Amino acid sequence: MHYTLLVFNKQSGWWEHYNTLQTKLNMYVDPYFEEAKKLHVKISDYFKHMKDSISRKLNENSICKHIMKGDKVQTLLYTLSHDDREFFMWLRQTNVEYPLKANISCSQQFPNMEVYDCGVAVMYIAQQKADGELVEGVFSAEAMKNMRAHVLCRFINEGDGSWEKED
Repeated sequence: MHYTLLVFNKQSGWWEHYNTLQTKLNMYVDPYFEEAKKLHVKISDYFKHMKDSISRKLNENSICKHIMKGDKVQTLLYTLSHDDREFFMWLRQTNVEYPLKANISCSQQFPNMEVYDCGVAVMYIAQQKADGELVEGVFSAEAMKNMRAHVLCRFINEGDGSWEKED
């Protein structure tokens, strides 16, 4: 299994696909980018669908959200939050047909690592992007160790995570 990251960048006006194994795969066609294209289409279609129903949702002041409870998905009706309203206002005035680009300068996993730590690498990129930080071109072994320790610490110490089963 290999994890990649698809980032929707509202400021730049495009989607970016990050694959931390590009140099190891050394393929003409990246199969993970092909999968990202499919997801890009599905999310773009969802945005278009949402855009068509914004006025109704704002008038009703509610939205359906899909929540995972145990091993089942439940659809629940929620009152619109401030973030929901902000999203709808942004969506209303935005052309959501953003192009998809492969990030060809994506940070790569440490070349000499025997273990593919793609999950940790993807979380590291996501954290750096969320914090507005630059990501180095090659992950150092130290950066991977620190991120792995951070993830394990959160799993162990934070009781409100999605890894806990609900009764």
